[in-house]
Amino acid sequence: MLIQCELELELNSKDQTEYRSGVGKLLHLMRWSHTDIYNSVRKLSKFMTTEAAEAHKKAMLKVMSYCISTPERGIVLKPSLKWNGDAEFKLVILGRSDSDFSKDTDKKQNVSGTRTFLSGAPIMQRRAMQKIVELNATTSNAQDMMYAKRLLESMDLQVKLTMFLEMDNKGAVDIVNNYSVGGRTRHVERKQYYLHELKEQGTIVVKWTHGSVNSSVLFYKSCKDFNKHTAVYVGKDLYMRDS
Repeated sequence: MLIQCELELELNSKDQTEYRSGVGKLLHLMRWSHTDIYNSVRKLSKFMTTEAAEAHKKAMLKVMSYCISTPERGIVLKPSLKWNGDAEFKLVILGRSDSDFSKDTDKKQNVSGTRTFLSGAPIMQRRAMQKIVELNATTSNAQDMMYAKRLLESMDLQVKLTMFLEMDNKGAVDIVNNYSVGGRTRHVERKQYYLHELKEQGTIVVKWTHGSVNSSVLFYKSCKDFNKHTAVYVGKDLYMRDS
């Protein structure tokens, strides 16, 4: 009942400005340091341009308090491979994507999360709301991987092919690999063909992986394996607690 009352109590103009400024700071932290607050900030950012309520401001302050209490937490760039200076050395790029159907109940949109790794180190992560199926997230992830590949090659470095893009949606994997295609998939055929081309070239192959190892869920929903997925980006720091 108290939360409902707070949701009905809209912020005044001054508090709304402070709320917008606070969420803006959290967006910066989310992008460059605290990847573990992606989902919380995603929800808070929905009310930056609309009328936020007292409950939203309290939630923002709670997230801020969490960030202040974990000052040593940040993205850890620790590659699993070390370049030995050999011109033939090949770097490994890996992508993982995931999405949740109609997670955003207000706009009836899917919410997706993607991440791209370079030899085990996170280099790109995204979260977005989309109107159609998980192929949107997969295509976006493939584009990130291709960008990283071309950037490395422009510096005369080599990338190991084939690159793998992992997801836990078997239906989407089958569509990309052309195992099952029907008339109802025509609305995504352009993105589907792009992924088909990458597969035929031997550049990127989409394969299924179990959802329990897909840390992209951290970007769009609360999860029981919070520490496990957070550790993929920040390592096992002093703030980790046993479940």
